[in-house]
Amino acid sequence: MNAYASNATYATTTTIGAKQSYSTFGFNLPGGSINVDGIGLKLEAKGSTATGSIEVALSWDGGTSTTTAKTTGTLTGSDVVYELGGASDTWGRSWTKDELTDANFRV
Repeated sequence: MNAYASNATYATTTTIGAKQSYSTFGFNLPGGSINVDGIGLKLEAKGSTATGSIEVALSWDGGTSTTTAKTTGTLTGSDVVYELGGASDTWGRSWTKDELTDANFRV
């Protein structure tokens, strides 16, 4: 799928307000008890015009529930890497290891 690599192929939509869901990241978290101190996400994007933005929310239950969305800056006509969240940003919730699985975690 075009959304998983930085390789000049793109996941696209021309619909304003369209939603896309991405999963199966293959996280390999260590066994035992873990603390999730933050989740960072990098998003490479461009617009066909220098307008609009992308909202990103995270889900812990297969897409049924989501965090409050974070928004990129205004898109440009060139590829830009936007960083949302970070090492100390939990997106407003406490995460468990079981929520960060291919079956549950969605962007």
